[in-house]
Amino acid sequence: MVPKILIVDDVPANLVALKALLRGLDKEVEIISANSGSEALEKVLEHEFALILTDVQMPEMDGFEMAAILQEHDEWNQIPVIFITAAYKDEQNRDRGYSAGAVDYIQKPIEEHILLSKTAIFLKLYEQRQIIKNINVDLEKRVEERTAELVQTQAMAKIGGWRINPETWEEKLSEQACAIICGVQIGDPDCNCNSSLSEMLSDEDREYHFGRIRELADTADGQYEFLAEFTTKNDQLCHVFCNVECMYENGKLVDIRGIIQDITERQRAEEIIQYLEMHDALTTLPNRNSFHEQALSYLADTRAMGEQLAVMLIDLDRFKDVNDVHGQAVADLMLAEIARRLNEKMTQYEKLFRVGGDEFAVVLRGIENAVEVAQHAETYLQAIAEEFVYFGDTISVSASMGISLFPQDADDVDSLMKSADLAMSRSKEDPGIAYNFYDKEMSQTFQRRKEQEIRLHHAIERNFFELYYQPKINLKTNEIQGVEALIRWNDPELGFVGPDEFIPLAEETGQIRDLGRWIIREACEAAARWKKELGRTVPVAINVSVEQIKCPKLPNYIQEVMNEVGITPDMIEVEITETALLDDRGESRETLQRLKEMNLGIALDDFGTGYSSLTHLKSLLPSSIKIDRSFIQNIMTDPSDAHIADMIICVAHNLKMTVIAEGVEEIEQCDRLNELNCDIGQGYFYSKPLPEADFLSWYHDYAKAS
Repeated sequence: MVPKILIVDDVPANLVALKALLRGLDKEVEIISANSGSEALEKVLEHEFALILTDVQMPEMDGFEMAAILQEHDEWNQIPVIFITAAYKDEQNRDRGYSAGAVDYIQKPIEEHILLSKTAIFLKLYEQRQIIKNINVDLEKRVEERTAELVQTQAMAKIGGWRINPETWEEKLSEQACAIICGVQIGDPDCNCNSSLSEMLSDEDREYHFGRIRELADTADGQYEFLAEFTTKNDQLCHVFCNVECMYENGKLVDIRGIIQDITERQRAEEIIQYLEMHDALTTLPNRNSFHEQALSYLADTRAMGEQLAVMLIDLDRFKDVNDVHGQAVADLMLAEIARRLNEKMTQYEKLFRVGGDEFAVVLRGIENAVEVAQHAETYLQAIAEEFVYFGDTISVSASMGISLFPQDADDVDSLMKSADLAMSRSKEDPGIAYNFYDKEMSQTFQRRKEQEIRLHHAIERNFFELYYQPKINLKTNEIQGVEALIRWNDPELGFVGPDEFIPLAEETGQIRDLGRWIIREACEAAARWKKELGRTVPVAINVSVEQIKCPKLPNYIQEVMNEVGITPDMIEVEITETALLDDRGESRETLQRLKEMNLGIALDDFGTGYSSLTHLKSLLPSSIKIDRSFIQNIMTDPSDAHIADMIICVAHNLKMTVIAEGVEEIEQCDRLNELNCDIGQGYFYSKPLPEADFLSWYHDYAKAS
């Protein structure tokens, strides 16, 4: 069946142009057009479409409304809808489109290669859906047939009858049982009712099972059930369930009766289930369950032969970004291709497994030394590093690898895997080294890290933290504009622990959320106290981590604390890093938008050091940006730093943002920043971060001096 594509636009010339472009597809398609959203819905009632390409802005019913209606109907919501619009870069329109059910956008003016490549992939997906649909229809038909047969069998109380004469031990089969043994249907000419089960069994099975039946007959001990397999007379493998019961009259054995049930399909289904339990559906590679089972066997053989074995754990670097940027479909295609490439490198001594979302493992047997293992590691990494091309995009991905050896590093599967994982973590930490062999120091490092994690948890529970405050000064008037709240950890045993040590650990372990909530409450309470004690508002900037920003409950929590302590939005500010703007799924930006709607100021910290673009900056429009201290440090001696600072200030001012310079340590820097029209300075020139009592003392001294 020729797939159909529906194109929708209220401008006839656009329909003609789009139809002409689609003629460049490699396969035959039927193109049907509609002039409006309502007409498109009428076409959907009449035809089955593989894809809908639609304009957004149309009279009467626009593309959003049409897509939303399609999404509400089960028979239509599987049709992919691609919007063709010039408003693609408008985030609000884009989000609205995806919410309505669109799967993609194509920007006007249309680029032919983009249109054709995206259309081709959805046509391919349509073909796959049709194949699956046909398979499902066939399966449903088979289920109905089997259900009807099962109902009939249950009514008869048996599948196939089977009797044994206790005197002659001759077998007699019912017509259904005979059909099972012959592998044919009832009534088939090849259905030979003179057949017997015993003649179909192997010599070993016949001797065992019929021996048990004779024991049953001699002891009058209930029933006997068994499973057997044999090749039917038409050369088909058959699995059967057999039940035998001895019948007695006046203590005398008069009959042996049983049933034979063909369980071949059930057996096959169980084999499929067992296969899926041990294999990854996407790549067809053996999975983690299979890894553990096969690695145990390999390890036993290696130990017995006095040889060496390597376990190699491979983790794709930043693969989540591929999924976020290019979509799950492309990510899945890449995983399947990586599996294929790696599998091509496997020999009889190597076995590849997929043990996690973006993790693979290799068991390498019969190795001579670590140099040989390293050569294999290089081969695997090179295979992964080859470029991928999907829909016109070239994508590259790297991997980190950890290697453990038997018997040097561990002597059981779990320990080998753990050691390889530790070595892989070391590779992740050092981007310059793609693979590492395990050494004992890694275990010690891991243990220290676990101890730090536990100690951090206890510190949060026991309130060993304190907020320090660093003032921000107006460069024009020298007035105090506010403070930044900075967390410090004073541990009774460890002493002072710097934030560079515990913040990354808190973020990685998820404890940053508990710690972040404590910071928010402490900072808000300080802002409330200062309003009463100082008679003026001193805005407090609160650093919020990326993990906190991704939490949709953050705005509600901040509002709750503000209400409890009695402060207004102008008394606090949320400070974030550029990383928060790179969230392609929109979680961070949604949270930030809600914070802006609460009239909270948002400051973008360390600006110029990350990877955000002006597009991201424009989409958020924070109230202020902070020039990173790395540009301020040499602003008097390095013209490049001065130019960068000047550029940042100009861009920010044009976007109506306040500019804060971090790391101000000299009067000359203040003067230069003032010349560049920077608004606010922050750094040791004014004050280092101080505990609250010391800050208040500094505040009064500064106010008097001013």
